[in-house]
Amino acid sequence: RRRRLSPMRAFAAPSTFIELPFGEQLLLWAVRLWMRGLRDDMPDQTILRTGFKLAGVPAAHAPLDGLMTVLTTAATDTIDIHCPHCADISADEHLLMDAIAGLQSPGRGGSTLFACRLPPTARRTGMELAGHLAAVFSGAGLMIRPRGPVFGPEKSTIH
Repeated sequence: RRRRLSPMRAFAAPSTFIELPFGEQLLLWAVRLWMRGLRDDMPDQTILRTGFKLAGVPAAHAPLDGLMTVLTTAATDTIDIHCPHCADISADEHLLMDAIAGLQSPGRGGSTLFACRLPPTARRTGMELAGHLAAVFSGAGLMIRPRGPVFGPEKSTIH
């Protein structure tokens, strides 16, 4: 089952998956694959574990799985995560990457997704799991860049 949030803000470039550096592509691919597994009731955990292992971050699977579980079970509104093959990046996907960026480089990213979409207990758990994920990516040199807000309409996609 796919969850969708109404857009809070859109983000400046990059606006397509192919424009992202490898670490951001890996993170977004994993989030999208996890959500597809939930939606289709066919978890892609083996593919995720293998992908993270091949990318040199096998320890990323557990915190990603925990984080996505928190987001999908505790969110107070839906979260827009596109399918793995979608070229566009949703505002919520940018918010998630921005949260990871903020945990990799304190003061440079944000936690808007957690602050606005999760109740306090889930927010603390989500931030802790996101922190572990950010640390695993940092340790492998996979830095996620902070997103800068640009107010305006978000592109709609159909999945």
